[in-house]
Amino acid sequence: SATSGSIAIAGKALADWPLLELAQQRSFLAQSRSDPFGYSALESVLSARHPWAGQQYWERASDRAIALAALAQMEVQDLAARDVRSLSGGERQRIAIAALLAQDTPLMLLDEPANALDLAHQVSVMRLLAEMCANQQKAAIMVVHDLNLAQRVASHVLLLYGDGRWLAGTKANMLQADLLSACLGHPLQVVQHGTQQIFLPLDE
Repeated sequence: SATSGSIAIAGKALADWPLLELAQQRSFLAQSRSDPFGYSALESVLSARHPWAGQQYWERASDRAIALAALAQMEVQDLAARDVRSLSGGERQRIAIAALLAQDTPLMLLDEPANALDLAHQVSVMRLLAEMCANQQKAAIMVVHDLNLAQRVASHVLLLYGDGRWLAGTKANMLQADLLSACLGHPLQVVQHGTQQIFLPLDE
């Protein structure tokens, strides 16, 4: 655990943010989720609009429109009325990401966002997040283990070693075979395919 340092969002210490205002600044996608209640996919996404509700007890028409748009971005609008407990792991993950989008915060924190997604949706979700950061003045901090997905969308990379060491820098400087091999404890090869780099584990 950390013994020094501080965390600030938009230049303000994390501890100084009122909780409601903090929920308007950052959203979080957990690595896994539990859905103990039988609410619909739309209701699940609408719950992410709570920080913007103000004095309203029920969601507004604008909240519903934002939630439906987020479901459409994740290509799950046809599941809006479905009980979330009846959905597949990949569908539930896209519902969770739709909720993150509906919360509409400048900072998005995502823990393994590609979990349970098929290849097509891994690529489309990562592309969407990258486009949002580029075009909507948003920032995304992701925990990922898939180097090839990170290579597609990251601008900067933080490598965390098991012994507490870390390295940070631009993607070009950090996604190097020697650094990654040392960090992951397994030899890697970087293969150039057109304009893309592909990371492959080597036999020891």
